[in-house]
Amino acid sequence: MCSVTPWAALAGGVERDGTQAQSGGDMTIGNGSQLSRRAIIQVGLLVLATGVSARAEAQQKIAANLVQYQQKPKGTQECDRCLHFVPPDGCKVVAGKINPKGWCALFAPKPK
Repeated sequence: MCSVTPWAALAGGVERDGTQAQSGGDMTIGNGSQLSRRAIIQVGLLVLATGVSARAEAQQKIAANLVQYQQKPKGTQECDRCLHFVPPDGCKVVAGKINPKGWCALFAPKPK
């Protein structure tokens, strides 16, 4: 059982009714152990960072037909000038082999 409500933990030790929370910044968990705000924040940041990296790894490539991929360039826009192009014939976001002189709707020029 918490000796400080979640509201008081977020509000710096002040309960909703304006009274000072009983605990001096530490929270008591079910087994009687004390958790500091710093420990709670560190765990929260770790969980957040883990979730972000897991989503980045799980990103799947898009089918070429869904991004209007074509074998020829569109003006000066061609895959080998795109930020997403991976030599010799790959792409970070489009699935399958890519023609370096091809084009798709996700074209983003490489920074100069």
